[in-house]
Amino acid sequence: MQIQFDPYIESQLQSIAAQSGKSVDFYVLQAVSNYLEDIAEAARAKQILSQNNPAYTQDEVERELGFDSSAKH
Repeated sequence: MQIQFDPYIESQLQSIAAQSGKSVDFYVLQAVSNYLEDIAEAARAKQILSQNNPAYTQDEVERELGFDSSAKH
């Protein structure tokens, strides 16, 4: 697979690769992998939110569990 980058982006990648001793391919693969993980997480979050499950605040959970959140430790 070949990817054409804007000259500025390509220059940035080459500079980072030279400084780190890692290849440009390493950074491109990392970026694509992170992007795909972000997309998958966003899709999962959208799915969860569409289920209309109730949400609770921390205070509500603490009250339900019998913790006194106003007590000083």
